[in-house]
Amino acid sequence: MFVNLLIVISNFNSTVSDICIIGTACDTVQSSVYGKFMGESVAKLGLVAFVIYFMMFFWFYKSKVYIIPTILGAAVALYFLYVQFFVLHQLCSNCIIIEVAMLIATVIYFVDRPFFMKVSVL
Repeated sequence: MFVNLLIVISNFNSTVSDICIIGTACDTVQSSVYGKFMGESVAKLGLVAFVIYFMMFFWFYKSKVYIIPTILGAAVALYFLYVQFFVLHQLCSNCIIIEVAMLIATVIYFVDRPFFMKVSVL
């Protein structure tokens, strides 16, 4: 979420240069047609989504309801990884950190779920 916040700040503040942890393709990726969704910056939408996701964590983590934002977040992360690797052929290190964090959160969620661990043997 911190990396996502840095991206949003760099998009809002013209005096802050593009913050790319590794490499220089972050600006290329973020300013591409995939950097906006319905006219809004994907970085801003991602920050809002992460805040909502973490707020839901405290209320719904033990519930099966939490599976919806978890799967949605993982799907979006996989989509943006696909776009970077196979469509744009440019890698934004900041974006990859955010996407990998979402995928790790998804794996942790499913590993920690007791209803996925139950195996019935006939």
